[in-house]
Amino acid sequence: MADPEASGGQGECCATLYELPQAVGSLPAGTLLWSASIGQDEPNRRMAIRVFRSNDQGRTWSYLSTVATAASTKGLWEPEFSIDSSGRLVVHYSDETDPAHSQKLVAARSANGTTWVGHHDTVASNLASDRPGMPIVRKLPSGQYFMAYEICAAQGQYSCVVHYRTSWDGWNWGNPAHLGYRPETADGKYFTHTPNLAWAPEAGNPQGKLFLIGQVLNNADGSTAAGSGATVWTNSKGGTGAWRSISAPVRVDSKVVDWCPNYSSALLPSADGTRLLEIATDYVGTVCKPYFATGSS
Repeated sequence: MADPEASGGQGECCATLYELPQAVGSLPAGTLLWSASIGQDEPNRRMAIRVFRSNDQGRTWSYLSTVATAASTKGLWEPEFSIDSSGRLVVHYSDETDPAHSQKLVAARSANGTTWVGHHDTVASNLASDRPGMPIVRKLPSGQYFMAYEICAAQGQYSCVVHYRTSWDGWNWGNPAHLGYRPETADGKYFTHTPNLAWAPEAGNPQGKLFLIGQVLNNADGSTAAGSGATVWTNSKGGTGAWRSISAPVRVDSKVVDWCPNYSSALLPSADGTRLLEIATDYVGTVCKPYFATGSS
C-alpha cells in the first residue's frame, strides 16, 4: 500500500495496524485499518492522520478518512485505534498544534469510520514543556480501558517515563491535567521511552494479565537496569500494584536511545496467554533490523 499524500518526499511516520473486533457502521468485523502521520517532510507542512481500510487481509487497500489535519506546521503523531463502550471507533494521537502545549494526547471518534467528531484532550500537562506521547490502549475484561504512554520533558531521571491511566468507557479519561500513574516493580524499577502494551487471558484469573514493555528499563535511582532491552513486565491485577519482570523473547543489546533499539517493540500473546511473541528492532552495524521470537509468559 502507498499513500499518495506521502509520496515525493512528503514523508510518513508512526503507522499503526488494527483489526476491527466488531462492526463499526458499514465496516464489518475483521476489517483491517491502517493509519499514520502523513506529510512530516513537506515544506510549510500540514500534517494529517489518515486512515486506510482493507477487506482482504491486507492484499489491497483504499483510503477511508482523515481524522485530523494540522492547522500549522506542527506535528500530529502516533495514531492508535480502539473501540469505546458505545461501539464507536476511537483514534488516539499525539498533537503538537496547541500553542499552550509542546505536545498533548487527543482522541476523536467515529460511528462509521469516515466522519470524526469530539476531538478532545486526554492527557495535557499544566507544564507547557511536557510532551505526553505514544498512546497504547487495551480493553480489560472488567470493561475498563487501560492506556499506556510516555511523558517526555526536561532532561532528568524521569525524562520520557512511562505512565498509565484508565477509563470506564474508553472515551472519557478524566481531567487531562492529571498525568496518570507510573507503573513500577516491587523494587522501584520503571520504564522510559516508547511503551507498548498487550493483554492475554490467564488461567484462574478473570482479569487476565497485561504485558508492558519500554525502550529502557531503569533502576529506582535512575540508572539503567541490568535487564534493559531484555525484559517484559506482566501484571495480573488490571495494572494496579507492582509489576513482575519476565525475560523478553527478543534480547536487544544496543544501549543507544534513538528510533531503533527496542523502539516500541510489538507484543502478541498466544490465545491462551502462555506464550508471548515479540518483534523488536536493533542495529546491525548502522542498519536497523527487526527480529522476532516467542517465549514463555
